[in-house]
Amino acid sequence: MSQSEFVPVVDYSSILGEWYANLFKIAQHKCLIFTNKLTCFTVICQGIKIDDIRNLPATFMQELEKTLREEQIDEENIQRILSDCQEIRYSVPLDRVTTGIMVNHTLNLQYMVDYEGGFYRCKWGELKQLLNHTPLLCGRPNSDPNSGKYAIDRLKEKLNIL
Repeated sequence: MSQSEFVPVVDYSSILGEWYANLFKIAQHKCLIFTNKLTCFTVICQGIKIDDIRNLPATFMQELEKTLREEQIDEENIQRILSDCQEIRYSVPLDRVTTGIMVNHTLNLQYMVDYEGGFYRCKWGELKQLLNHTPLLCGRPNSDPNSGKYAIDRLKEKLNIL
């Protein structure tokens, strides 16, 4: 990706707002993590190839849809989210909380994959779901109303389906 593809961060008028992405490795296999800034809902793509990175918007949309279905989000809301994520812009992340959650998820995932028998033996669906069903400690526990909530519950709250 070239420097010319980066744009200044702007407020999105979308349902879920900004998504952050990062490339990481587990056992020498490339993976992508996408985390939503508002809900901290996370999407993981494992075993990424160069073509997946070149076609990042399609890779994201495909895995987002799959993850939402695995979380049993209804079809209407899946289509709302997917249509809301049509425009992809690249910028430098400014939110340290979301970046910290992504780092924490990647470290936890590396440990869990190793514990579950390795990259090809672990149950990826269960591991990915576990990330969104883990309480998040964002900011100060007593001052942040979202602290201690699960990402999946924050997503459903935002979609008004809790």
